[in-house]
Amino acid sequence: MNRLSLTLFGLTAVSVLVLTLLLVACGDPAYAATPPPATAAPASGAPADSTVPARQRLEEALARYQQVAQGGGWSTVPDGDLVEPGDTAATQVQALRDRLAASGELGGADPAGDVYDGALVGALARFQATHGLAVDSLLGGNTRAALNESADRRVEQIQSTLARWDELPAFPTGPDARYVVVNVPEFRVRAFEGGREALQMEVVVGASYDGRETPLFHDKMEHVIFRPYWGVPASIASEELVSQGPSALERKGFEIAANYHADADVYPMTWANLRRVRDGELRLRQTPGPDNALGLVKYMFPNQHAVYLHDTPADHLFEEADRAFSHGCIRLERPAEFGAWVLGPQGWDEARVRENMTTGDREKVVLDEEIPVYIVYLPVWADAGGAVHFAQDVYDEIN
Repeated sequence: MNRLSLTLFGLTAVSVLVLTLLLVACGDPAYAATPPPATAAPASGAPADSTVPARQRLEEALARYQQVAQGGGWSTVPDGDLVEPGDTAATQVQALRDRLAASGELGGADPAGDVYDGALVGALARFQATHGLAVDSLLGGNTRAALNESADRRVEQIQSTLARWDELPAFPTGPDARYVVVNVPEFRVRAFEGGREALQMEVVVGASYDGRETPLFHDKMEHVIFRPYWGVPASIASEELVSQGPSALERKGFEIAANYHADADVYPMTWANLRRVRDGELRLRQTPGPDNALGLVKYMFPNQHAVYLHDTPADHLFEEADRAFSHGCIRLERPAEFGAWVLGPQGWDEARVRENMTTGDREKVVLDEEIPVYIVYLPVWADAGGAVHFAQDVYDEIN
């Protein structure tokens, strides 16, 4: 498989509203006017953003950021204590006003004052939402570091993104073309039909250490498995699970099997057999159920990396701004909704997907038509409203 770099996709009105906490549309260096009022999300099934103008939007953003950089960029925010709404911190607050006025988030609000409140609180939330930060309106270390990235550095990041664009394969086209794109640093998956976005949601991706990064590649989704077993990779079994012992593993629904097949012979959960698991003679797997690490459904595009999309019992991780926690697979925020899109052409709706997730035995559903899946890496993108988003470069792909 060729290693892919990244892709450019605009955010729908839904995600813009969520990311900015229903405040206002995000600004960038070329748009310092008063932000427009928030608009309602598009009706269900309404076409969202298209992939076609994505690169053009980023090129336009590059020109705007270059203009800011050539004009001297923006000022920095000095180090200091954490600043919360209502605080008075004359040096930091005025510097924050100047910085957010220069890049557009402050809009037409009063550019003077040393109290951190009102429009300035909302402006910082908008900045955080477009820079991969926790949206809490607190001026702390991570937010200050992002504010103090120079305009020249932002130009370089956009240029690197545009260079990577040329390495992407051609996406399917035509009115019936369906495909899925996972953008790793954005922690988001999008489903497209006929070149237009039909669905998007948050994801959890691989951690950035010990070789757990989610690999970048493309393949085709072939089938869906409801109530799956988790066939524990040998490295995870030997390094993380075997030492827990038979009793603890049985309580968590693990069993020892001859191989990863669903009908494999099962062996007693003993220390002797766990040593055979450690030595690679036997396999460890987790039985289907709500506590299974894969949740209640997985979407399979067989590949050399053993990576796929799946449910998760660890829903709390979707509350985090940085969602790089897995061993490489991709966990879905709303797996039933995703399944309804995947299996929709075969007559399935979300209620049927949920029913199969929560009742019955393990079931494999083969897709009538395979769906291309692209796992890509895009730290910078521009949405359909022109706002530029800088995600956290979780794997240090952009130098």
